Amino acid sequence: MPTGPVLDSHVHVWDPAILDYAWLSGDLDRRDGPAEFAADDGGESVDRVFVQADCAPEQSLAEADWVTTLAEEARIVGIVAAAPLEAGASVVSDVRALAERGLVIGVRRLLQGESRASR
Repeated sequence: MPTGPVLDSHVHVWDPAILDYAWLSGDLDRRDGPAEFAADDGGESVDRVFVQADCAPEQSLAEADWVTTLAEEARIVGIVAAAPLEAGASVVSDVRALAERGLVIGVRRLLQGESRASR
């Protein structure tokens, strides 16, 4: 039983009616959001950091904006957003746009599923 604040530092939410996810299929091809968190909290008050859920690359700003709309209900206190870090210096505009979103606390580029040659 936790005795202090609880932080889940890596959660995902997704909604295929809002964003596109190439990996989404089978049992996962459905919305996954705040309602699912409530079932997992066991009555504890849990703050969360959302980590990008690998939506279509051109939707990364939209993902950050959508997750921001869920923040209060889902107790999301930070967002680690997707950014095309492989773009080199041209990623600066993407990072600046993400930095304007108050909950974005970091960026990452998901390498899972990519060949070493494309990294």
